[in-house]
Amino acid sequence: MKYKTKGKKRNNEENINRVLNRISNIIYSYRMLIILSYLVLIVIFFSVQFHLLQNWDMLSRVLNANFLFHNGNYFEDQRAPLENLLIGIFSLFLGGYAVYAFIALSTLIFFLSLSAFSDAFNIKLLVLVLIVFNPFFLFYSMKNGSELLLFSFLIFYVSSIKKRDPLSGLFLALAFLSKYDALFFSPLLLFMLRKDLRSIRNFFLAIIAFLTTLTPYFVYNFSVFHNSIYPLAKSFIENSGSGLIPSISGNLEKYGWLGLYELIPIAVITSFIIIFEGKYLRKILKDRSKILDVSILSLSVIISIYIYLAVGHLFTEGIGVYRFFLGISLFLTLLLALFTKKVDITWLLPFAAASFMIAVIMLNTVYPVALSNQNLLRMGISAFSSIYNTTNCTVESNEWVPLNYYGLSATYIRNDTPSLPIVNFYGPINTTLPLRYDKNEIYIYGGQKCVYIPPVDLPGGYYNDVNLSKADPALACRWLFDSKIKSSLLLDTCEYLT
Repeated sequence: MKYKTKGKKRNNEENINRVLNRISNIIYSYRMLIILSYLVLIVIFFSVQFHLLQNWDMLSRVLNANFLFHNGNYFEDQRAPLENLLIGIFSLFLGGYAVYAFIALSTLIFFLSLSAFSDAFNIKLLVLVLIVFNPFFLFYSMKNGSELLLFSFLIFYVSSIKKRDPLSGLFLALAFLSKYDALFFSPLLLFMLRKDLRSIRNFFLAIIAFLTTLTPYFVYNFSVFHNSIYPLAKSFIENSGSGLIPSISGNLEKYGWLGLYELIPIAVITSFIIIFEGKYLRKILKDRSKILDVSILSLSVIISIYIYLAVGHLFTEGIGVYRFFLGISLFLTLLLALFTKKVDITWLLPFAAASFMIAVIMLNTVYPVALSNQNLLRMGISAFSSIYNTTNCTVESNEWVPLNYYGLSATYIRNDTPSLPIVNFYGPINTTLPLRYDKNEIYIYGGQKCVYIPPVDLPGGYYNDVNLSKADPALACRWLFDSKIKSSLLLDTCEYLT
């Protein structure tokens, strides 16, 4: 009787597996149609998301592109240049629609990077596409900024490392030109090294490719700022509250809880893998050939966690939630993807559909708040225009980037320039300037006149609070290595190179 029960159970399992394999084969036969459809859906979602929310970081990149290509009056020099350049190039042909072309291109490159990862790590591309876009990654990867280019080139980078391809240096450089924190992933290059001469040669070729790709960037910085690392130095200091070594305990105490709900999709994926692929999971963990794959992706997760903790002070603005947890989410998902196979399409397809629906619901939830903020900005500009002539005028504001995007020259509120009018939203502030307007969470302070000071974030420019001077090209080095990291060796090396 006992043996009959075991036999029936085994037969039931075999029947279930047979049905699941048949379903997965049917779905897989339409894989290209599903992937292309999902690509189009995601491009539409990202485009609608930007149109409805018009969030800060993407607006700043549009303004940077406008400055570089159309004589705009606002520029943030601490931003990595690649995204600005791409939007600017598209703007030559598409004008104000350039940002949508950039969104489409970034999404396409991301899908191509998943294809490269699929080939390098021997994972079905459809599995990758369905598993990566969990609700958190789908909603936040383009919500406030343009993270897809960074992650696309990092995925290309990791895939090239697995293949020991010298192009890994090129992809690391492109990731760096998308977001500077990609530089923290440079130690992954060491995985290219083996005992054979070919791998050693490719390792050094990758370094040469990295430096060669970045040469125009360093030359441009030196010609404009008289310092080849100025934008990198400024970005690092502004985004690192505690230097190279983060105050982990303090950050966890203040902000650590913010990262928990983002792990829910990862927990769901993990649970399904354990349920559906328990035996396969144990088999993979015993496979020595997979040790390298697991090691590369595990270190990528660790680096992402470090970056998340290092910028903990930015959580007060919500930046940590949408920006710096994305790397953890992505590389954890890619790590889990190692333990999946084609049959998992049967549960990943409904998972992806549910993820997309959840992301749409999240967008619908935040849109009313975004619309209210946009209306408030327009009301603020209208109220300010009733007091001042805005054709030759710069204001201070806590919403300076959106105001510039809507056409009013603005910089952030500074205490050392009380002569400029202040347009403050959401609450009054202490200022020596008289209150000129107070209505609907809009507060305007100022005197009788308003002057024009270009809010360009360049050395000596008004927006630049650090004031790195062209007259002192070594100041960026001292800023990094004499105040934040405290290393005389790095300081001397930096000053010598720049």
